[in-house]
Amino acid sequence: MVGMPIRPSDSVAPAVGRPAGLASGTHVPAVVRQLGLAALTGGIALVVAWFALDLSLEAMSMRWASGATGDQMLHYIVSASAIDHSLFTPNLRLGFPENQNLFFAPMYDPASAVALSAGSLVISDPVLLLNVYQLGGFFVTGVAGYLMFRALRVRELTSVVFGAVFALAPFHFERVELGHAFVANYWGVAVLVVLVLVAGGDGADPIAKWADASQSPKGPVVRRLVAILIMTFALSLTNSYYYVFAAIIIAGVIVVRGVVLLVARRGVRSLLWPVVTLGSLVVFVGVQLAILSLNFGDRYQKYFSERLPLESEQHAGKITTLLLPWPGSGIPGVSSRVEAYAQYTSVSPYAEPTGMSVLAILGIALLVIWALGRFVLPSTTAGRPAATVLTDTRLSVLALAFWIGLLFYVVGGLGYLFAVLVTPEIRSWVRLSIVLATIGLAFLAVLIDATARRLWSLLAVLGVVVVIAAVDQVAGVPRAVDLQPTSDADLRALVAQADSELERDCGVAQLPVKGFPESGPILGLGDYELGLPYVVGADSTLRWSYGGVSGTHSGDFWKDADDPSSFARAVSESGACAIYVDRAAFESDGEWEAYVDAVYGDDWTFIGNPDGRQVIVAP
Repeated sequence: MVGMPIRPSDSVAPAVGRPAGLASGTHVPAVVRQLGLAALTGGIALVVAWFALDLSLEAMSMRWASGATGDQMLHYIVSASAIDHSLFTPNLRLGFPENQNLFFAPMYDPASAVALSAGSLVISDPVLLLNVYQLGGFFVTGVAGYLMFRALRVRELTSVVFGAVFALAPFHFERVELGHAFVANYWGVAVLVVLVLVAGGDGADPIAKWADASQSPKGPVVRRLVAILIMTFALSLTNSYYYVFAAIIIAGVIVVRGVVLLVARRGVRSLLWPVVTLGSLVVFVGVQLAILSLNFGDRYQKYFSERLPLESEQHAGKITTLLLPWPGSGIPGVSSRVEAYAQYTSVSPYAEPTGMSVLAILGIALLVIWALGRFVLPSTTAGRPAATVLTDTRLSVLALAFWIGLLFYVVGGLGYLFAVLVTPEIRSWVRLSIVLATIGLAFLAVLIDATARRLWSLLAVLGVVVVIAAVDQVAGVPRAVDLQPTSDADLRALVAQADSELERDCGVAQLPVKGFPESGPILGLGDYELGLPYVVGADSTLRWSYGGVSGTHSGDFWKDADDPSSFARAVSESGACAIYVDRAAFESDGEWEAYVDAVYGDDWTFIGNPDGRQVIVAP
């Protein structure tokens, strides 16, 4: 059956013992060598990303204003919160007179929360902290990518090259520009692929030989279990999209393998470890979701309760875009054609870009051709070189995982049924593109490593890979990705002056009254932009009314203060000592002044520059 392992002996993978390229007699421990090469891969990705994004020390200290949805701004708020307090406790500087508790909303994954909190020990500026996190994502993803390709049992040099290509995927650059900092850090996809290999059986399982090499009676079981628990626990801490995608694909692999074994009247005992893998992932995720579902005396409404199953159709992907390079490709003539298609298509117009690279597309094309070849391969050709590649267990498992992922990725696919039958919260099925692209890269890497046996042929092929990646994935980044660094100098000065003139821990009521998290733009005021004074005023003691989470008792205080009189009552009750106004949200000054007059009458004055977009007034 296409996509299914045949026999462990069918794999053409080299033996997993001494890492390829490690000369006999060397005293460098294998683990140290592999971690060093992983760090090298991450370092290459980091350096290339720095130059591709045209970064500088000045740009790293400035807020990146790119992203049409405002999510970039949201991530800066999360970064500032990580500096002020633990992200798992209420933030008293937002949601005045109560607090903001981001623990109630899936604004970040636990791994990112830990990373930001650790970074806050040495970086006190939330803008710099998030920018370092985003740039560091290239390094972490490169490290994970190298280890993933080594788990596929390809040679070290191949793993370094493809690990860097994986970390520098167009998907990564596009998510950084969109402001999806946590989605962009997709190291969990590498873990996903390794766990899929574990579920694929002994012929593909990267930990099988290592586990069986244990000398103690219980050693093989303990080694397998520990490795699986570490990987599934790590994956459960990453972005929710990636662990959901992993659970779906692993479950699909288990089901298909189970059916094949039953039809062949073979025992299903080989499914034990795949089931343990899926079960441990589900348990870790379940515990996390169970904790997040608690109301802790404050939350009474689900954050995503407004999402509809139909959104899974709107945010699904298309096969066309899966097979088209990204708009930033440096290959002549590609970007204009891709942009033309995006402009005129009316199918799934709300979906994010897929960020496909030419190498990933090539890998996917070869995967489809390989799968068709499995149908027409005569049994009499067994043992010949072509047949050996066609029966490679690793390729079988990758192909099976690809087809399962594609069924959920595509418009009108199983993603909609998942939304109807399970939950509509995972709506952006188009994000499966990075999983499918990674499978394509993995497929291509295994083919190259299996066929380019001699060092000179491998170097020649990898040289071509590097050239293609440089032109397609890197050369066009400056043109396609505009981070729009901004210093926010005027607002920084305004907040600093207000902090010096107002009493310590002063509460500032903000206009317009706006819900958190996403509640849509208001005229020229983007979503989450009311959190900007909090971000730029990292050293101030001011407390800001914006940021109380919708669906919580803390977030209800300002909910009905939507006219001058009710706003004045809320300000009086809160004890706020100043009012912040973003003029971009009002048609005229008279509109917002009516709110201020309702609070202070005619007895109020500006703090700082009265002509700026943002102003602060006090009695």
